Amino acid sequence: MDEQELRNRISQADSAKEFPTLNEGVVAAAALGKAKATPSFKVARWSLGGAIAAVLAVGVALPQFQQPQPLFELAGGGNSSATVPWSSSTAESADAPMAEDASMIWPGWVEYTYIADGLSNEGGSGEIFEVRKVGDPMDLVAKIAQKFGVSGKPAKDEWSSDEYPSYSITGDDYSVNVWWYGTGGWNFNRWSNQWGGCAEPGIARDSEGAAELERSADASDCAMEEFAPTPELVPSEQQMLEVARDTFGSLGMSLDYSQARTWRDDWGGLISIPLMHDGETIPLEANMGWDSRGEISYASGVSVEIISRGSFDTISPAAAVDRLADWRWFGGAPSRYYEELYADTGSIARSEAAVSSPAIEPEDAGGGMDSSEGQASDAVVDDVKSEDPIEYIEPTEPEIIDIRVTRAEVATLSLYDSAGNMWLVPGYLLYNDQGWFDAIVSVVEGVIALPEPQEIMPMVDEPAIEPEIDPAG
Repeated sequence: MDEQELRNRISQADSAKEFPTLNEGVVAAAALGKAKATPSFKVARWSLGGAIAAVLAVGVALPQFQQPQPLFELAGGGNSSATVPWSSSTAESADAPMAEDASMIWPGWVEYTYIADGLSNEGGSGEIFEVRKVGDPMDLVAKIAQKFGVSGKPAKDEWSSDEYPSYSITGDDYSVNVWWYGTGGWNFNRWSNQWGGCAEPGIARDSEGAAELERSADASDCAMEEFAPTPELVPSEQQMLEVARDTFGSLGMSLDYSQARTWRDDWGGLISIPLMHDGETIPLEANMGWDSRGEISYASGVSVEIISRGSFDTISPAAAVDRLADWRWFGGAPSRYYEELYADTGSIARSEAAVSSPAIEPEDAGGGMDSSEGQASDAVVDDVKSEDPIEYIEPTEPEIIDIRVTRAEVATLSLYDSAGNMWLVPGYLLYNDQGWFDAIVSVVEGVIALPEPQEIMPMVDEPAIEPEIDPAG
């Protein structure tokens, strides 16, 4: 191979032979730039370690982000319609600290110990519903007024606020009111002078109310005639049902009238229909009443829609008994349960154990009324005359009463959130051996955000501190 042929082969093997000429600016910028370092083994090792750490950190934090947020926050005051017995049912521990702001003084210091007697330990699930007001409040006021045959222009009440708006129409003998928060409650009231006029002309008086002037039929001071009822004008139960069906239906309320309860006597009538959802009564009702003259005297209802917010796990009836000691878990039950309880017992039973002392029989009184003469005995008179102070001893330990919860019934209960909105939640009616029941929410913890617990303890008067007296003077 000669020299020329070698040059030709070298020239053909040059890969940059056809490469375009670079712009001078690009070449200059490349010369001024810093060289990019090649990653060393140490850098690569730390980079890999950091990536693994990031993955582990996400893995640890992920369950926290996956935990569901509470569906709603319970109102701080608890549920206003919760069932609370006539005496304390807080069941605090005897050694629990006293609340800093204890404003309640109880005549007796009683604590309940709740015992689950034969209840199931099986949990389950239940659906939660949000009860939302629906419609326009001004339109609703106008519709109610039209339905009951009254006139007027709907207006916002002077006491209405952004948080609790209310609207009304008010006349001389009627009013229509709508409260546009919570369940959008409304009512109609008609007050008429059903007691009649003056039986005889009244006696007008001067400005000082002393001197009698001429008799006047227009005088405000008159003898009222005795009012006699007219039961024949009061609608029958069937008529009340028909009027209620027409009225509430035209105002957008869908009711199950097979659940209606009616009352009627010589002085008027009443019909009450609970709202239903999924075939079960809920703690909302529509009501209508008639006076003795057969006129509608009042009506009330709500304007709501019920929205499902999902199904949630529930605790067992036995576990729900533990919640009886915490007021935050109490809910509101439909009124029919209270009516059934009253019908079964004739009256709400009271625990005999809660009575502080038995009734004193006459022969054990140790004084009092003399049965032979019906006068106070000398012993009592002497006690009254005695100047010895009566010593009162404050209890230092509570009276503990055991309450056995013997039966649990599944029910839909009502709760109100911090904004005043109503919710329907699964719960239990826990019946006890004392004759009443408590309505307890059964969803597992975390579904509802509870307010901070507050313990209420009876106040015990502290002994008075005598002021120190200076002997010198």
